[in-house]
Amino acid sequence: MNTETQKLILNAKEAAEYLGIAKNTLAKLLNSGEIKFVRVDRRILITIEALNKWLQGESK
Repeated sequence: MNTETQKLILNAKEAAEYLGIAKNTLAKLLNSGEIKFVRVDRRILITIEALNKWLQGESK
């Protein structure tokens, strides 16, 4: 069993790293609505579920 707990919500930098893409590319995906996110003040928060749905082609 993995001793580390996996985060369920990532910030933009973490999400880009998770997907293996540049932050600018992630910003384009967020702005186009391809990946759902929540903005809290100036922070962008993205669920792992939203990222996995996009990877599987289920978003939008």
